[in-house]
Amino acid sequence: MLDNPDSKALVNRDSAESDRPVWGAAAIGGIINRNPRQTHHLLSSGLIKSARRIGGRWVANAAALRREFGA
Repeated sequence: MLDNPDSKALVNRDSAESDRPVWGAAAIGGIINRNPRQTHHLLSSGLIKSARRIGGRWVANAAALRREFGA
């Protein structure tokens, strides 16, 4: 069954991958194509609406970042 190319995947990996949380300014910057310093400035200024600070670390949903920045 797994070898059959006509069978449909049970999990859409693209959607599962994009729904994951992204932790830290450097990782967020990697998604929105900014370096860590630029990303930290955007986060500190409140210009990334989909990001939140939890326990001193920035976190955002990858899909929300892509929607917000068109990446």
